[in-house]
Amino acid sequence: MPVKHKIIVSSNQHTLFQMFDKKIYDRENEVESESRELEKNTELDEITEMDDTEGDATNAINKTTSTEKECLDSEDFVSKKRNRRAESEPIPEKAVKKHFCSQSGENTGDASMIVELIKESNDRIEKKLDASEQKIIEILIEMILSTHARKQLERIETEHLAESKRQARSYTAGMNLFRIRYNEIMQGNSYNSFESDILTAKLNKCEVGDENHSRMFARALTKDIAAIMDIDLKQALSRKLDCTNQRPPVGMLEVPPVTHHDAAGLAAMAKKVLNGAGVKDSQLEGVGWDGQYVLLGVMEKLIELLDIPGMDTDTKRKWITQMWEPAHNIELATKDIREMTTVFDWFVEHISIVNGIIQTLNIGKGLEQCLTAAEEQNRRLYRLTNLTTTRFSAYFERSLSNFEKDFPVIVQALQTRSIESGEKDAREHASNSLKKILTRTFIMVNLGLIDIYRLLGSYSCLLQTVEQFPWTVEQ
Repeated sequence: MPVKHKIIVSSNQHTLFQMFDKKIYDRENEVESESRELEKNTELDEITEMDDTEGDATNAINKTTSTEKECLDSEDFVSKKRNRRAESEPIPEKAVKKHFCSQSGENTGDASMIVELIKESNDRIEKKLDASEQKIIEILIEMILSTHARKQLERIETEHLAESKRQARSYTAGMNLFRIRYNEIMQGNSYNSFESDILTAKLNKCEVGDENHSRMFARALTKDIAAIMDIDLKQALSRKLDCTNQRPPVGMLEVPPVTHHDAAGLAAMAKKVLNGAGVKDSQLEGVGWDGQYVLLGVMEKLIELLDIPGMDTDTKRKWITQMWEPAHNIELATKDIREMTTVFDWFVEHISIVNGIIQTLNIGKGLEQCLTAAEEQNRRLYRLTNLTTTRFSAYFERSLSNFEKDFPVIVQALQTRSIESGEKDAREHASNSLKKILTRTFIMVNLGLIDIYRLLGSYSCLLQTVEQFPWTVEQ
């Protein structure tokens, strides 16, 4: 009847090897005991075949008894020696400690080494194991392999989880840094503001990482954004349209700050800007720039430089249109109004009165009188600027608004000047200016012009803003 062995699953693999090693050595002892029993029976058979004499029989019996005693003594010595060796340090366990376990006791070897050690132990037994014993060995091998595989899987999962967390943190920090710099670009902030914005985000418990926090990184990031936008622009301008199977038409509006101010130099700069954006000469259909380009004849020089297959100079003149860009068109309209003195005389007169007062109170004794009046009234003194014809509408709106905000200070300064000034002309000019501005008509006209120029100025600034994204322009 086969013996049932109870296998206890333990997390410590040394326990399994000790049980397996003891089973191996017990089986070796059984085989050697059976071998010695067989030898003893053979010797007894040989004794019975000897001479039947009494002396010889007695000697044979004595010899057999002595031989048997020596065999038993040898058996006890061998058995005790083997048991001591098995109890002191089993061979598989010793091999495991050397090849499978590290000094810290952690599993660092390969499970295949353990399987080979078990097979080597089996080879030391000359007699084959029965089915139940072989089953025990198979179970031990499966347990070793499953334990090793489980630990390897846990290690891989731990490393993968740590790497995933690191990548997620890096992605979050990178996007936060990009958003901060993106907002700074849209607001026109300098690179120096990047470091203070990073500090604010960090204090607000926002993930910003542990590096790339200097203004040099902001500069590099801005250049990268510009490079990506340049690539996208070139791809958009070189992509053929579905309706025409041709590249899209392109119109040019201004050029960057120029180094050559003659017609040929400005035309060369314009063509360089076009080709640098990936635009072919044949895609250009119109240009829009200010009066300087028009008066200098830059258009004629540009037509000479353009290389358009199948078009001569006259055809290019008819094909490519020229116009003053919208922001300058607005200023041309206001300039025409100022020159129409017979129709808009009230407008011209109002601008003349404002400029006359500003020229008096913006410097010298007049400025001192304005500062004194502002201090007495506990008011802020806004900067007074002349309304010049070379300025855009936004400048006009700001000048008229500052005049309206400083109106109480201006009145007091003119009153002081009309009384205390030592010059007769200065007193008369201050007195006449007070009579002109202390009317309802002047105040209403000034407020109306502020509203008009606020609208024209905001639209002019929008047209002049080139550092915009497409979705911002659409809004």
